[in-house]
Amino acid sequence: MIAMRNRLRPTTLWMIALALIASVTQPAIALQPAARQVPVPTFQSDPAAIPVAPQSPSVAVPHPSLDAIQLFCYDRNLPIDARMEPYRSNAQYRAWTVSYYSANDQRVPAILVEPATRPAGKMPCILLMHGLGMNKLGLQMMWATFVQKGYALLAIDAQYHGDRKPKETLDLFGLHPYATRDMLVQSIVDIRRGVDFLQTLPEIDPDRIGYVGFSMGGILGSVACGVDERFKAPVLCLAGGNFRLMVETSEIGPAKNARAAGLKPDASVWYAMDAVDPVRWIPFVSPRPVLFVNGDHDVIVPVACAKALHAAAKGPKQIFWYQGDHVPPTFAFPKILSAITNWLDAHLKG
Repeated sequence: MIAMRNRLRPTTLWMIALALIASVTQPAIALQPAARQVPVPTFQSDPAAIPVAPQSPSVAVPHPSLDAIQLFCYDRNLPIDARMEPYRSNAQYRAWTVSYYSANDQRVPAILVEPATRPAGKMPCILLMHGLGMNKLGLQMMWATFVQKGYALLAIDAQYHGDRKPKETLDLFGLHPYATRDMLVQSIVDIRRGVDFLQTLPEIDPDRIGYVGFSMGGILGSVACGVDERFKAPVLCLAGGNFRLMVETSEIGPAKNARAAGLKPDASVWYAMDAVDPVRWIPFVSPRPVLFVNGDHDVIVPVACAKALHAAAKGPKQIFWYQGDHVPPTFAFPKILSAITNWLDAHLKG
């Protein structure tokens, strides 16, 4: 692994860790019917030799004839109606607050970040997606790392997050599976509309748009990059698939509390979650390459769920295992960020 050109300071690493910790203390996910027949592969061990839990029996729920991909479709000719205001400027980057029109009468709040000194020609851009309970600013401690490498960034608020947070608390990834599914579907459409917005900017190269997502952001990216070929070489960090296994084994708050209370999700939960399960959509990223980053002792997105997602990806793919839980230990951050930037350089600049 090539060493990072700019080593992160310990305080920066702890800021990243605290941001990720905040994301795993929040509520969780769920989904809707599917019809596209993407086979879920048999679990197999990889070189990391991490045991994989057996997959739970499937629930006998009939699937409608509607192709599930239509959940993520929208009118491409809708006006983007982007609005931008200066947000922050320093020696490393310039940032703007952005909002743009998505679908279903939704406006998406976002932050656009560009290097303070633009490189010659059009820039590659990364859509940077936060985790559960976070927002578009949750990963801002990484901005400098990316802009120093010549990348622009677009970070958005997922539905029910940040400036879009509802008045009433929703038990995402818990007792409200259809609300969770709807949140995921809307956020995936919003991510695709983010690409529409980026393609209106003259300084952005429309053929070099990457994706980096953490935790829920990685889960969203597994689907968004599967249904939208405009994303090149996605990086999916701390993500997993097989939602049933995740709900039954994850230590994330809503799932853990429901199990402790003796509540067992019924068939409607799996019916809701099925169409947005990342294992259904990650095969369609191929033949584009994908990088997975996961912890070998993750209990929030359990290792078995991470391996289910890895196995479902057709390739080319690369898997980076770090030693640790859902929040990587401080010593692992430089290697993780180096792996990500090296990957992006190879596939968006090479």
